[in-house]
Amino acid sequence: MSPKRLMFEGVPLRIVVVTSCTAKKKDRPARAELIYRGEQHLRLMRGVSHARAKGVRVDVFIVSAKHGLIRGTDRIDPYNESFADMKRYERLEAYRKFDLDRRVGECLRDYDLGLIALGEAYAEPIGFRRFFYEAPTLRFVASPVQTKSAVYREVAAGKDQAKAFACGLVGLKGEMAGRILDRELWDKDNVLLGLHKNLEPLL
Repeated sequence: MSPKRLMFEGVPLRIVVVTSCTAKKKDRPARAELIYRGEQHLRLMRGVSHARAKGVRVDVFIVSAKHGLIRGTDRIDPYNESFADMKRYERLEAYRKFDLDRRVGECLRDYDLGLIALGEAYAEPIGFRRFFYEAPTLRFVASPVQTKSAVYREVAAGKDQAKAFACGLVGLKGEMAGRILDRELWDKDNVLLGLHKNLEPLL
C-alpha cells in the first residue's frame, strides 16, 4: 500500500529537484537517478528517498553533459562526459545543443517546492535569476546573490557550510538539499522561513 500523500494547501505535494550528473557512475545501464554515485548525488537521493517514503512526489531532473536535461526515471548507459572537464567553447556548444535554459525553465513549473543543486559549469547557461517562479525555489550556490523575487532564494553552500555540515564541498549542495527532504522541511511555514531567514539552523 502506498503511503498517504501529503497535501500543500489542499493539493498533493510535488517537489522538483534539479541536480547535475557526477563523474562516478555505476558500470551498467540504470535509471538516471540510480546510475550516479558521486557524493552530491548520493547525499541528495537519501533525502529524496525519505520524502517519497512519506508520500511526497519528488521529480528529479538531471543536467547531463552527455544527454542534456533528463528525468531521473530515464534509463541511460554509463558515460564519461562532464561539463567541468570541457573547454569553454565545448561547453558553449553543448549548452546550445541541449537548449538547457529553456528546458530547465520548463521543468520548473507546476510544483510546490523547487530545489536546485548545480555546480557552476552546469548552471552557467541557465537564467535562474530571470525565471518566473510559481512556488518557493531554493538554489544552493557558493556565492549567493540577493534577488527581488519573493519565492526564489539563493542559499550559501560554501566553505562555512561545508564545515558546519561536516561535508566536503563536492557533496555539499546535495547534502543541504537532501537535509531539507530528510528533515521534512517542505511544509509551508518552514519553506517560507527558509526563503526569508537563515536556513542553516533548520538543517
